[in-house]
Formats: sequence, structure tokens, C-alpha cells
Amino acid sequence: MEARTTSRRAQRDAKPRQGDRRERAILEATRELLSSTPFAELTIEQIAGAAGVSRSSIYFYFSDKVEILALLYAEVFEEMSAELDSWFADPEKHSEQWSRTTIAAAVTIARRNSGVVR
Repeated sequence: MEARTTSRRAQRDAKPRQGDRRERAILEATRELLSSTPFAELTIEQIAGAAGVSRSSIYFYFSDKVEILALLYAEVFEEMSAELDSWFADPEKHSEQWSRTTIAAAVTIARRNSGVVR
């Protein structure tokens, strides 16, 4: 019975929880809004509406919009760093083409997230 309980718990823990989904919705709504709205003009009300949550829900997960942006910014740079880390990890692989490809991948990530990076 222990293995069966553990298996169910592992399945339950592997699924995103409602709170995780809400937090992700807030982050993605903010990312989308930033593609057309400057950060200084973005309001918590706009984020809440786009995420489909209440304003108080935003404050449950984040202290303010700056914290939301900081997390988005960290995600973008983590993704970019993952691309560039492989470049720095093995200098013997460095060729002009490989370098161009790696840097282009990082630039693509920055462009895809231009609202956040801007």
C-alpha cells in the first residue's frame, strides 16, 4: 500500500497546482502586455484582467509589478544563459559558425521577450 500511496502522491505533485497555474497566468499576461505597453504605464488592474484573476490575487503572489518584472527578467536571462553556457563550457568547439549560432539563439530569446527586456 505504501508504494501505491507514494505513486499517487508523486502523480499529484507532478501536476501543476492551481496556485502555480495562477502565478504562471499572471507572468504570461504581464509578458504579453509588455509587448505593447511600457512598464511604467502598466497597471496591476491590467495584469489582473489579462490573467483572469482578481487584483488581490496578484498581491497574493507578488508584492508589486516590479517583482513580476524581476521574475520575468530572471527567466529570460536564465534561458539566454543556458544557450551561452554551452558556448563557454567547451572552448575547443568554438568555430565562427558555432559561435554565430549560439549568439543568434540568445538574441532570438531576447527578441522573443523584447517587452520584458526593454
